[in-house]
Amino acid sequence: NTELAKIAEIAPAVRANRQAIQTQATESQKAVAELLEILGPADATPDDPAEVLAKAAAASAHPAQQDTQTLRQLKEIAGPDQMRYVQASQSWIIQDDSPSHAVLPGGMMIELGRKTVSDLYAAAAEKLQETNTVADTYLRAAKPEFQHKSISQLREQTVALAASLATATEAAEKAFDALSQPDADSQALLQLAKDNQAFQNIRQPIDVLREQIDALPEIESDSGQGDLTQDNIVIVETDQAAAVVDFESVWPLRGRSLAAATGSSEARTFDGDAAISSKILTLTHEPFATVLLATYQPTLPPQMAQMIPPADISPANLTTLQRRIEQANFEVKQWNLTEPRPEADPDRPQVLIILPPAPTPSMPMGGEKLQSFGEEHLSKIRQAIDEGLPALFLAQWAVPHQMSPWTPPVSPPYPMNTYLQEDWGLRVLTDYVVIPAVPDPNQPGKYKIDPMRFTHLPLNTYSDHPIGRPLQAQRTLWPQVAPVQIAGDVPEGVSVEPLLTVPANWQTTWATGRFEALVAQFLSEEGSFVSPDYAAGDIHVPFDVAFTAARDKSDAAKPSRIVVLGTSGGLVDGYLDQRVGVLEQGAIRLDDPPRANADLVTNSLYWLIGREHYIARGPAQIQPIAMIPPATMRTLWALCVVALPLAILGLGGIVLLGRRR
Repeated sequence: NTELAKIAEIAPAVRANRQAIQTQATESQKAVAELLEILGPADATPDDPAEVLAKAAAASAHPAQQDTQTLRQLKEIAGPDQMRYVQASQSWIIQDDSPSHAVLPGGMMIELGRKTVSDLYAAAAEKLQETNTVADTYLRAAKPEFQHKSISQLREQTVALAASLATATEAAEKAFDALSQPDADSQALLQLAKDNQAFQNIRQPIDVLREQIDALPEIESDSGQGDLTQDNIVIVETDQAAAVVDFESVWPLRGRSLAAATGSSEARTFDGDAAISSKILTLTHEPFATVLLATYQPTLPPQMAQMIPPADISPANLTTLQRRIEQANFEVKQWNLTEPRPEADPDRPQVLIILPPAPTPSMPMGGEKLQSFGEEHLSKIRQAIDEGLPALFLAQWAVPHQMSPWTPPVSPPYPMNTYLQEDWGLRVLTDYVVIPAVPDPNQPGKYKIDPMRFTHLPLNTYSDHPIGRPLQAQRTLWPQVAPVQIAGDVPEGVSVEPLLTVPANWQTTWATGRFEALVAQFLSEEGSFVSPDYAAGDIHVPFDVAFTAARDKSDAAKPSRIVVLGTSGGLVDGYLDQRVGVLEQGAIRLDDPPRANADLVTNSLYWLIGREHYIARGPAQIQPIAMIPPATMRTLWALCVVALPLAILGLGGIVLLGRRR
C-alpha cells in the first residue's frame, strides 16, 4: 500500500512539471536549428571558415546548456522520491529493435542495457558539448584548409543531433501522456492506496497477527534463535536460557586484511575459550560491575574543536577494548568529567578507567581562553575513589606537541600526577619514553633504533601479582611506553607493588625525556647511532612501567585499589586488532595482533573489584634449561666422544677374538 501511494503521486507531478520541460526542449531544438543555419547547407563552402567556426562554437554552447537543463528537469519529472518507479516504467523505456537479452555459454541469460528517455537527452547533451569543443578546437588550432573539412563534419553531426533531439522529444511526449493519464483501473487502485484502503482483504488478517506479535513479551535472554541458521556455531545452554557463539567469535580473523578483496583465504586464530566463557558468564551472571570510562570532553564550537588535537586515548578509539571488557562480563558506560557521575546501580559496583585528557592550547582562540582540565575535574576523580571506587589509570608517553608557533615541542604534563603523587605516592613520567635500542656489532657502545621494536616492544616481564602472573607466558607488545615511579614517600596506609618492569639485563634499553635531542642525534651522527645520556636525566634499567596500589580505610576515605599503566598506547583500535609486520630474511611476515594486551586490562578489572579468582590462569610456563657448567661440559664431552667409542671398540675386539678361538 505504501509503495502504491508513492506511485499515485507520479501522475500529478508529471502534469505539473511537463510544461516547463516541453518549453526547455523546444528551446533546445530551436538552438540546434540556428546552429545548422550558421553551418550552412551541405554543398556550401564559406569564404571565411574561421568566422563560421567562431559562430558555431558560440551557438553550440547555448543548446548544450539548454539540453543539460532539460536532462536535469527530466530526472525530477515525478519528484526525487518517485523517479525509481518512473525509471522502471515501460513508458519511460525506449522500444527499439536492439536485443534486450543475451545468452551466455552454458545457457545463462543476462539482461542488456536498456535506453530510457533520460538516456536520449543525456546522449544529446553529450553530443552538443562535443560539438562545442570540436568547433572551438578547430578554430584555435586547425589550418584554414582543415577548417572547411571540420565545418562539413560538424554539419553532419548537427543534422544527426537534430534528429536525435526530435526522437527524444517525441519519446518524452509519449512518456508524459502515459505517466500523467493512467487508465481507469490503475487510477482506482492508486486512489485506494492514497486512502490507505488497498488490499484490505489481505492486510486485515496480517494486521491482527502483527498486533498479537507485538503483544508477546520480550525475550530477556539471548536465545540466539536468529543465529541457529549459521554454520559452525556453538550453542551454550543453561537451565533458563541459551545463546549461540558464532564462527566469527570462535575463529576471528587475525587482523584487518585485504584478503577478501583479493579473493584469497583469510588467516584466522582460535579464540573459542574466551568467546564461550564470555557467553557462559553472560548467561549465568549479571554484569560484575559497571566500568565508567572517565574522560574530559569539553563542549566547544565546531570551528574551535577542529583546531584542538584529539586525545591520544579516547572512548572513540577503544571500541575493541570495550568489547573485550564486555566479554569479561562488565557493563561499560562513559563519564564526561564536565558532567555529574552517572548514578550507580545499588546492586552493581562501579570501577573507573581514567583516560588522559587531550592537551589544551595555552593561547586563546578568538579572543577567549579555552577551558582546560583542572582541579574541579580532578576533585571528581578524588571524591569517587575516596568513596571506594577502584580505578585504572591509562597513560603513555605524550608525543611532544608545539603548543604555540613560538615555543619548541614539549610533552604536556600528565594531569593525574598531582593526585597520584599526593594520595598514592606514584608518578607517571609521560614526558619520558622507553628506547629499546640494539647494539651495533661492529662498534661497541654504539646503538641503533629498531623501528619494529620501538613500535612493538615485546615486554612481558610481569611480577607475580595476580594481575600479571598469568601474563608472564603471554605475548604482549607495547608502543610509546612511559615509566611509572614511586614518588617520594608512599602515604601511610598505602601499599604499592610493581606490575610490569623493564628488567636489569636489558642493558641496551633506557628511558629518555630528551626525545627531540635523541632525534637530532639520530639525524646528525654518522650511521644514525644513538646513545643514552644518564647525566642529563636518562633512566637506566631496571625501571617499572606499571604499578598496583591498595589503600586501607582511613578517616577521609574508604578502602580502594588502583592500577596505573604507562603502556596504554597498546590498547587502542588499530593496534590491539592490527596484524604485526615482522621482517624476516628481507621479507615482511604478518603475525597475529597483540590481543593479550587487553588481558592486562580485564585482569586488572577483576582484581580491582576483588574477583581475582576469575582471572584466567594463562598458558603454562616452560622454564628454560639452565646453562651447563664448563667443567661438566668437558666431562660429558670426554665420556661421549672419547670413552664411549673406545668402549664399543673394545667390546667388538673381545667378540672378534672369541670367534677366532
